[in-house]
Amino acid sequence: MRFHLTLSAAMAATLALTLPATAQAPRPMSTVTVGEGGSHILGNPGAAVKVTEYVSYTCPACARFSAEGSTTLKNSYVAGGRVSTEIRHLVRDPIDLAMAVAAHCGAPARFFSRHEALMAEQAAILQRVQALPEATRQGWATGPVEQRLARLARDAGVAAWMERRGFTADQITRCMADRPLQERLIAMSNAARALGVHGTPSFAINGTLLDEVHSWSGLRPRLDAALAASR
Repeated sequence: MRFHLTLSAAMAATLALTLPATAQAPRPMSTVTVGEGGSHILGNPGAAVKVTEYVSYTCPACARFSAEGSTTLKNSYVAGGRVSTEIRHLVRDPIDLAMAVAAHCGAPARFFSRHEALMAEQAAILQRVQALPEATRQGWATGPVEQRLARLARDAGVAAWMERRGFTADQITRCMADRPLQERLIAMSNAARALGVHGTPSFAINGTLLDEVHSWSGLRPRLDAALAASR
């Protein structure tokens, strides 16, 4: 009898290993989709409530929103599958462009990690830029176009931030020289302005731009109301 039980257990283990695993639905928190125009969307693509964030990496209010609201937005809303969040850029200046390029450099699946880390690094980058000599900042507008953003990224500390995240010098140079990416980011910014987005952060829910909502405390009740209406 003891031998029979041992054999049965071995056979069961073999069957468990050989039978095909049941397919599991993707988890919202690990689902990143590249949207129209190159935006990034976190969460269930079929979510009932779709939040769009219009952001700038040189906007202190955007960094404040990221610090105050991004964790709750992801864990309490996106993780449940009924809300998705999309990042669209409203580029304000050359520093912002360099940071946006850095956020897009690498696998789309890691975009939101890079995005939040850049927002956390914003104050340090802006302080570094403010301390630069005027001649250095003026130099960003001279020389070959394909080299200007890479020079700015080095001077501003964006390249050093990328190196700390594992990017090589060659990868950084290639990303900063990616003209199609720069053009997509500028086109995304122009499209946002055409929709009436003039400040950051700004938000839309299911395609409708929210008036005078520029913070997590302002967004959350509108998000809750949209969820309640979707039920």
